[in-house]
Amino acid sequence: MKGIRKIWLLSIMALMLVVSSACSNESGGTNSDGDSVTLTIGSWRTEDSANYQKVIEAFNKKHPEIKVEFKPSKNTEYNTILNTSLQAGEGPDIIHLRPYAPGRELAKAGYVEPIDGLNGLDTFPDETLQASRVCVR
Repeated sequence: MKGIRKIWLLSIMALMLVVSSACSNESGGTNSDGDSVTLTIGSWRTEDSANYQKVIEAFNKKHPEIKVEFKPSKNTEYNTILNTSLQAGEGPDIIHLRPYAPGRELAKAGYVEPIDGLNGLDTFPDETLQASRVCVR
């Protein structure tokens, strides 16, 4: 069980590094005005809040100019909350993507940014990424 937790935490750390490289710019993670950046993570995994806090604290030590907020929703309400907030233009910056059909629908609607070729993505096992791969035609 400890091994699984360690893999989970390492995967989240890798994801945070991928995200930081995607949102950073020449000024080191600040926006064009030189202010710090705040990213929100939307999730249905309320039970993971303590683990996310550990990962976020470690991330913030390395990237103090990027503030990360974990904002989970009740798992039975997540899809509705996520879809409503995205349609209103107020969705989280980083989302836990439901695999298969729900994720594909968000991609088709233009709410998911392709990350193919993004530095750090190769740290995730192919099996982990498979359910989130979306082919939008």
